[in-house]
Amino acid sequence: MILSFAVENYRSILKRQELTFLASRYGAFSDSLGHHPGVKNGVLPVIALFGANAAGKTSMLKAFAFFSGAVRNSHAALRDTKIQIRPHFFRTSEPTMMECEFILDRAIYKIGFRIDADRVIEEWLYLGRRLLYRRHGQNFQIGTAFKGGKALVGFTRPNALFISSGAANNNQLLGKLQNAIDSWTVVSDDNPFQNAVASVFMDHEYNRRFFLQALRVIDPLVSDIRHSEEAGKLPFELPPDMQDSFGEILRGSNRFNKIKVTHQSLDGNNAAELTLDEESAGTKNYLGLLGLIMFTLESGTCLFLDEMDASLHTGLLKSIIMLFQSPKTNPRHAQLFFTTHDTALLDSKVLRPDEIWFADKDPEFGTKIYSLADFEGMRSSMKSQRDYLEGRFGAIPFMEDHLQVVAEALAGERAYEQHKEETK
Repeated sequence: MILSFAVENYRSILKRQELTFLASRYGAFSDSLGHHPGVKNGVLPVIALFGANAAGKTSMLKAFAFFSGAVRNSHAALRDTKIQIRPHFFRTSEPTMMECEFILDRAIYKIGFRIDADRVIEEWLYLGRRLLYRRHGQNFQIGTAFKGGKALVGFTRPNALFISSGAANNNQLLGKLQNAIDSWTVVSDDNPFQNAVASVFMDHEYNRRFFLQALRVIDPLVSDIRHSEEAGKLPFELPPDMQDSFGEILRGSNRFNKIKVTHQSLDGNNAAELTLDEESAGTKNYLGLLGLIMFTLESGTCLFLDEMDASLHTGLLKSIIMLFQSPKTNPRHAQLFFTTHDTALLDSKVLRPDEIWFADKDPEFGTKIYSLADFEGMRSSMKSQRDYLEGRFGAIPFMEDHLQVVAEALAGERAYEQHKEETK
């Protein structure tokens, strides 16, 4: 379980921002929380991030993806190349910092690093409060609790993380930590893998029946779902920041069997079979999400989704959230982080105040994030949607400014056309 994630000087994020899954003292939905002796109020299973377009919501997801990819690949993938980091455009010459605190095998670890395009400037790993290692450039301080750590120093290049190098050289602890972070699934762009992900999970009859039942929730006339004989192929190779997330799900292949869905007429006398490509965007997105959700719940890992509400009804979003909040469907304490514009979720009584976060821009044009629980006196019974749309929490587009810009542009276009007519 992730406890917190901090990032500084990455994409639209200028100053240090910290997202925390640590629950507040707010008491609702307490049975949905994960627990650990070192965590006072429990660990949240879900966080929803709201905000205007270009506020930096996607930057947070891409930060998770970069962190996971660096921990896994920096030793093998960066032998003679620069680190592909994107600092904020106001601080391109300064390093980027990322840090994650999480629970693994009942222990609390904290991994962090500070890097630029050329090298790892600083890196650290703690077990609770005990230092396992700390690195400044190529100078390493190995804690007494980290057995075998000193033997790994010579394998670590200036542009590779020590955890990545140590795992590649068969250190058991670092390999275990690397695998935990590598298990994250981050979907930070349009998901072109709906058909493939759903197809893999339909290899098992139990999962196929589950997909059929789930489809009938949104379309009662669906009578069957099955693999077709036609093989599908992803139209391109997986992007670097998604190879790790989808590699295990797609079993290292970009080929899969396509899916066909059977729809029956109301009288039951006629049926039509459609490929998933012929279904609506909402149906495709829903099936793709179900595959990712099943993988995450079964493995007890973390799922990060950009604009989870795309083409989906609010009711479906609520049901997906509740899958992660219910101990029956989420006994392994999987976690979901998603961005959304669906303000109806704010009044849904599904999300706790500490599960609702906002992204906004500060005066220096950097992204800032903050929780609804930070606002004094917030309770789930309050009309959070109304307050949000009225600007109480910030993180909304400036509607009047937008209308004014469009109006001025239209007026300018009309004036230009009129001038052309008058000068003919």
